[in-house]
Amino acid sequence: MRVYDVTVIGGGPAGLSAAMAASEEGAKVAVVERDSVLGGLPALISNGEFKYHDGLISGIDFVNKLISEFEEKKVETFMSDHIEKIEIRDGGIFKVYLINRSIESKTLIFATGAKDITRYMLNIPGDRPAGVFTATAALEFVVRRGYLPGSRVLIVGGTPFAAIVAKNMSKGGAEIVGIISNKDLNVEYNLIKGRVKTILGRGRVNKVIVENEGKELELHCDTLIFATGRIPNAKYLIKMGADMNPQTKGPIVSELLETSIEGVFACGDVIAPLDNVQDAIMQGAIAGRNAAIKSRERVIGGKT
Repeated sequence: MRVYDVTVIGGGPAGLSAAMAASEEGAKVAVVERDSVLGGLPALISNGEFKYHDGLISGIDFVNKLISEFEEKKVETFMSDHIEKIEIRDGGIFKVYLINRSIESKTLIFATGAKDITRYMLNIPGDRPAGVFTATAALEFVVRRGYLPGSRVLIVGGTPFAAIVAKNMSKGGAEIVGIISNKDLNVEYNLIKGRVKTILGRGRVNKVIVENEGKELELHCDTLIFATGRIPNAKYLIKMGADMNPQTKGPIVSELLETSIEGVFACGDVIAPLDNVQDAIMQGAIAGRNAAIKSRERVIGGKT
């Protein structure tokens, strides 16, 4: 079985940056990505522009250039694959069981990003109709597949990300009924103060009841999107027994971005959701370099 110096779990901006940095340190690197494409969604859906060398470019161009730079490194990449389990073997070597194969690695870097907070995490009662999405799922349809998930869209969220979701849905051709929030957001869309009390719909969502200061408001829509925040997607690290931060829900890491498990690093949103993609790329570079250095210290059967 081939043994890698560094295996990166996740092919978004942080993961690609980590893989490139490790490769530049001379490490034998593999990347595991559960999706069929690299790059992730964060940069693609951004309203802003990104620094790239000496200029500014759009999010889509930024991701495409990042992928091109990564492909030049000729890092072995396993697409449409994900982890079933991870074992720590003799000498501290990791055996990673994937759906389609298993690999061994001297070090691991988790760049698994963050996951959306769902209606169930928020304990919102009501029917369970079609047409209710997390922000990432809805954006996957619009940005990646060019498919609009609905025509009358209502968005729940008290962060600027809700406005980004609204903009992308509107660009796709949807009517934005409004954004539900208890916060005063500076947005161009109809801001509806309050909280979602219940979701109604047989077959597909058609009505949302919003409560504000003891009053109820009925809002009609065929699509409801939750853009209420994200939490680190750290389930594999939890299973491995890494020390977790109770505030961020992500792993506790050192200044080298190494977790409490020797040889296991983390970067990007899996530590804590970040405000911009450049920070994720910077963390990826740090984790990649340090994982490559650590891999030179680890042994298999008494040999480095």
